[in-house]
Amino acid sequence: MVGLSLVRSEIPEELIVQQNLKNRMTRRCDEAAEEIHFLWRASSAMLPAWFQGEVCLFEWGNKDRSNRLPCNSHLMQEELESGAWQNAQRVEIPANFGLENHVWFHVIGGFQGVLIHDRNGQGHLYPLTQPASHYYEVMTRSKRMPVFIGQGI
Repeated sequence: MVGLSLVRSEIPEELIVQQNLKNRMTRRCDEAAEEIHFLWRASSAMLPAWFQGEVCLFEWGNKDRSNRLPCNSHLMQEELESGAWQNAQRVEIPANFGLENHVWFHVIGGFQGVLIHDRNGQGHLYPLTQPASHYYEVMTRSKRMPVFIGQGI
């Protein structure tokens, strides 16, 4: 997954202002609610997550090879289950749509993710992935898919 979209009303207004999210807002059509896009390719890639009872923003994965965190946009669920990242904290990533290989797909309950802190205490958020279902693979041409919350695809 290389992006997600979340309806603006799902993010506290003070967070929108604090993180300057207005430049990430869009509408699918004139009647649609405003959405905020979170894209891996963004210079400051970030993702929302439910953390300690509220929606917070965290750095999306890790693009810096100099620290000891996975240098990737996601973490494979199999790797997490093997015990490789014992300090990882499971979180829920809210989303209304996901993006993979130029295909937007509807999301009902969000995605599972993990929060890992680097040596400086900075949180890095990784969506968990699993082998793609046949439908997801045909739809997106991807061998892996995010771990959905409350839905199958």
